[in-house]
Order: sequence, then structure tokens, then C-alpha cells
Amino acid sequence: MMKKRIFAEFALLGVIAAVCLVIAWPEAAGVNKVAGDNVIADPKDPKASQAPAVARTAYVDFVKLLKNDPLFLTAQLKEMHKLEIDMREEATTFDAKHANDKKRLEAIKPDEMEYRDLMKDIIESSAKSNRKRMTLESEAQRTIDEEAQKAFKRIKDLVAEISKTKGYSQVMLISSTPAKGLKFDELQKQLLLSPMLIYPEEDDITKFVEKENFRRSYGYLEIGDSTAKEGTIENDGVWTEDDKGNKTQRAAKDKVNNAADVWFECKVGARLSLKCAVTDLDENDKRVPAKPANAEVEWTLIRLQTGTLDEKTGVYTAPDAMPAAGDIVSIRVSCKKAPYKNTTIRVRLIK
Repeated sequence: MMKKRIFAEFALLGVIAAVCLVIAWPEAAGVNKVAGDNVIADPKDPKASQAPAVARTAYVDFVKLLKNDPLFLTAQLKEMHKLEIDMREEATTFDAKHANDKKRLEAIKPDEMEYRDLMKDIIESSAKSNRKRMTLESEAQRTIDEEAQKAFKRIKDLVAEISKTKGYSQVMLISSTPAKGLKFDELQKQLLLSPMLIYPEEDDITKFVEKENFRRSYGYLEIGDSTAKEGTIENDGVWTEDDKGNKTQRAAKDKVNNAADVWFECKVGARLSLKCAVTDLDENDKRVPAKPANAEVEWTLIRLQTGTLDEKTGVYTAPDAMPAAGDIVSIRVSCKKAPYKNTTIRVRLIK
């Protein structure tokens, strides 16, 4: 449709030019002839011979850029981690009160006034706890929505900046792949907002915008060196060190001998010093060790009551006895600047 419209515009301009030439050709070089109120351009005038500028259109997958935005992903993870902690605290408080009320209830006869008052209090406290959890979820969603708006504006400005640099005068939004988890009606809306278009591949600037967005927001950080040989310390980026600084490589991936994909083993009551490497891309797109300011990581013990973990140093201390949850402990290590870049380590406890 766009090509037809542009072609029609050029055809119309050609007809008008031909008519002008037939009606009055300039008699003197460098002079425009006046016919009534109309000025007929001299064809030898360089300005008159210039063709009108054609608008160049860039195409960009905005949904993909927003979904993969490093700062937005980081904000989501931080907010969900905060929500997880707040919900856990609320659940712990409620469970303790509920257990205490249940004991009190067992000691009171059902026909007594105290029993009815306590039952009423139990129902009200349960409702209050549910309301608090709903409020926490609502606040978390509101914060994520605010971060999404910030990401939208940041990416929109970046798209405008790059499209202008590349000489485009307008931008058309496209969607190369539908967002995961979309319902059918939502997918229809997405298709209406981003219709199927046939366009030159070189005019799709999505990869250029994504690359620049990653460069400006720590998007190239990785746990380990993804270019190194699989199964090596450099590739996995996580190892253990003894008191003398000697490295211990993770156990090999083996569906038969290591079906649980255990990385390391640790005796109950013992300590495990975990270390991690973070890499980045240099100006030549080569993976190199990240700068100290970007190489900081955080260690997280995923399940409670499975020992203790120093979040800064990565030193894990196993419990004195085998935990009820089982002999496998999961520990997550994340880039501090880009928490969505993380790796989960599995440690088997042994006696």
C-alpha cells in the first residue's frame, strides 16, 4: 500500500511537470517566467530539479525490547523478592498467632462466651492477614507498573535517537513474536496494534536498539564465560575454594551418575566457600572479566532451615543435622547490577 501511494505521488508530480513545460518554457536561462499569478520554475535551476524527499521508515519490535529491558527485569526481580520476604513475614506472624489461638481454643468449652469471642478473633485475624497479603501484592504490582512506564519512555527515546541517527523520519511498530502467556483476545489486540507488514530486513532496527540498551544498562553481564568449554570452571563461573585458595570444579553433568545435577558436596556442620566469576563484553564484542564495580554478586539460600549463607562472601555453613527438606540445598548467585542474570547451584549434604 505504501509503495503504491509513493508511486502515485511521483506519477502525479510527473504529470504536473509535463503540463508546466508545455504551457511555458523559460525563454532566458536563469530566469523564471511569470504567467499570471503563477511562477514557472526554470528547469536549469538546481533547486528546482531536486526531487522531493521520500520518508524513510524504520521498524522496531517494541514488545520484545520492553520485555527484555535489563533495568525493567531487574526492577521486577527486586520487587518480587521484596514481596516474597514481606509475604513470608506475614505468614510467619499469622501462623504463630493461629497456633497459639488454637491451643487456647482447645482449653475452652464451646458453650462459653470466651470460646465464641476467641473464634470471632480468629476469623477477623484471618481476614486481616488476607487483606494485608492482597495489599502487598497490589503495591508490588503498582511499583512494577511504574517501572514499566519508565522503561517504555526510556526505550521510546532510544528508538527515536537511533532511528534519527540512521536517517529515518518515522518508525513503525512491529511484533516478531507474540508475548508468551497471552490469551486469545489479548493476542488479537496485539495483532491489531501491530499488523503484519512486509518490510526490508535492513530497516528493522530492533537489534541495534537492543544492543545499545544493553550496553547502557549492564545487559551483557553474565555469570561465567559462555564462550568457554562446557563443564569447565570458566564456563560455569562458580567454584569452591579451600583455606589455601585451591579451586574445586563442579561435578560433571551426567544423567546416570549425577541425575540430580549436584554441583558440590558438603558434610553436615561443615563450611563451603563458594566463588563466582562475572564477565562482560568489550568494545569488540569479546567476553572478558567484568570491571570490579560490575562484578559484585549476591548469594541467596533459596530454602529456609537448610543452613546459613553469607550473602556477600558466598560462605555456606551446613546445618548440624540433615534437614527435613532433604539432602539437596539450592543456592542462587546473581549479578548485583543485573539480578536477572543468575545461576542456581545445587549442593548435596552428606554425613
